[in-house]
Amino acid sequence: PASLASLFIEEADGFIISPAEPEIIRSSIEFALEQEQEVVFFENQIDGVQPLAAYIADEVAAGRLAAEALLTTLPTKGRVAILINDNPSLGMQDRLAGARATLGYRRIEKVVGCAPDYQSAIETIRATQEADHNNLIKGWLFLGDWPLLGMPALPWKPGELPCVAIQSSPSAFMYIDQGYVSALIVHPYYDWGKLSMTALVNKLHKQKTPKERIQRNAPRIVDWRNIESYRESWKAWLK
Repeated sequence: PASLASLFIEEADGFIISPAEPEIIRSSIEFALEQEQEVVFFENQIDGVQPLAAYIADEVAAGRLAAEALLTTLPTKGRVAILINDNPSLGMQDRLAGARATLGYRRIEKVVGCAPDYQSAIETIRATQEADHNNLIKGWLFLGDWPLLGMPALPWKPGELPCVAIQSSPSAFMYIDQGYVSALIVHPYYDWGKLSMTALVNKLHKQKTPKERIQRNAPRIVDWRNIESYRESWKAWLK
């Protein structure tokens, strides 16, 4: 809210924002719109708020793709554990819904929650594996890439257990390189930035409003077949 207030004081004509905590900034966004500032959302949106444009993550599709990628390497009738934020946002709940719909009840051994950070994720995964005395867990699906935000500390050897993660950080690349993870599900991060900036510039400088103001952008799978091209894309974006 303080940053948004400073944009008003500085007489900004518009801004681009990912509203990760919608209710905290709702009143600030509504005030900005009342002052005729142009607002573009990416990744998430705020219910009931009409921005200039919004480029939204299709989280149900992300969960579905993650489950589909995991099923390709999962043993027949093998069951999986799913790692989720212990206080899941609506987007995270959508990921779980997509994964559940694809896997089906019989393929899910358990859903375990953790704080969304590396150490908590690793501790939760290890505790879950240790408690699996009958070796029922044959694969893992990470709905966030928190276990991949540090050096590999997963309680299995590379290639030993099928694992798929929904990714947001390039630090996850080493996990595919070393064989700990078989696939990543990635959102179109670069496209969100480009589309958002294009919409804002066109409105402010050309008085053009996007024809399609709300777009849900599809995620995609990254695995050994396309990891190198995706790695090069990250290098280019980070410049």
